[in-house]
This record gives sequence, C-alpha cells and structure tokens, in this order.
Amino acid sequence: MEETNQKTKISVVINDKNIFFKFISPFLKLIDNGKFFRKPMSWLYKIFAVIFLIAPLYAFYDMVQEFDTASSGVIFGAILVWIGLVGICWFSFQLWWDRSKKVLETSKDNDEFVVTPVLSHFVQTFGEWLGIFIAVFGFYASLIALIFAGSRFYFLGDFISEGAIALITLPILGFSIIVISRYLAELMRAIVAIANNTKK
Repeated sequence: MEETNQKTKISVVINDKNIFFKFISPFLKLIDNGKFFRKPMSWLYKIFAVIFLIAPLYAFYDMVQEFDTASSGVIFGAILVWIGLVGICWFSFQLWWDRSKKVLETSKDNDEFVVTPVLSHFVQTFGEWLGIFIAVFGFYASLIALIFAGSRFYFLGDFISEGAIALITLPILGFSIIVISRYLAELMRAIVAIANNTKK
C-alpha cells in the first residue's frame, strides 16, 4: 500500500500537466499560433504610422534653417514641397495604420506556417509605401524644384533635384519597387500555400 502511494506521488510530480513542466506553455503557445509574430509587427506598423505624423514637423524645422540664405523663389518652392510632404505623410500614416490591422489576419491560430505570411505582408506593405512615396512625392518635388530652382534644389538632395530626368526616372523606379515587392510577397505566400497543400 505504501509503495503504491509513493508511486502515485512520483507520477503526480512527473505528470506533464504539472506547473513545473507547463510554466512556459502560454508563451510557447503564442509562438506556435503566430500571435508572437503578428502582434509585434502590428505595433511596428503603428510606430511607422506615428513617425509619418511627426515627420512633416521635423522637415519644416529643418527646412526653415536654410531660409536665411535662400532666395524668395526657393523659399516659395520649399513651402510647396513641404505641403506635398504633408500630403504624402498623411497618406503614409493611413497606409501603415490600416495595414496594422490587416497584418493580424495574415495567419490563423491553427496554421502550420505563421512567420512567412507576416514577413510577406511586411514586404508588400513596405514596397507599396516606398514605391508610392518615390513615384508621387519624388515626381512632385522634382517638378517644384525644376520650376522654382532650375536644375538644383539643394535641400531635397541630389537625386530628387536632378530636374527633368527625375520626372521620368522616379515614377518608373517607384512603380518597379511596387511590382517587385508585390511579386516577392506573392511568391512567399505561394510557397506557404504549396507547403500546406503538400502536408495535407
């Protein structure tokens, strides 16, 4: 009888339901069901969104520092560029904030592959944002630079301020970035889909 009780106690101690063995189970469950990856990525998207709300203020402060030595035409053009920056940053805020919700839907709790869909979503979102930013704002800023400052607009940087050439190259570059990022994202999702079907 005593031996039976001892065996029972031992079995209780080594039972895998014991807290000694299951202490980190909730954390491991977060990793396995994908929430460990989806949640932080959603927070990262929101951080990006907030940064784009603040960016125009910093850009305005930095731009004003150059006004002492700038001509009236350059100043007026700079203000127009800043207005365009406000618009593209507002768009960027909405894009990242909206996608911060959708990234949570990239995988389900019972999916086998949970990291790749999240990375795929980030590649697609970042590529779309970067491509649109370069194509739209790059074209707009280059046009303003060409009108108000000839071929140079020093505070925009060399690439954007290259005048008529940038009016052509930047939209093409932006479109190319969108296409390539979308292709890579879809390729990653396709690999996951094939792997899931193969396993079934």
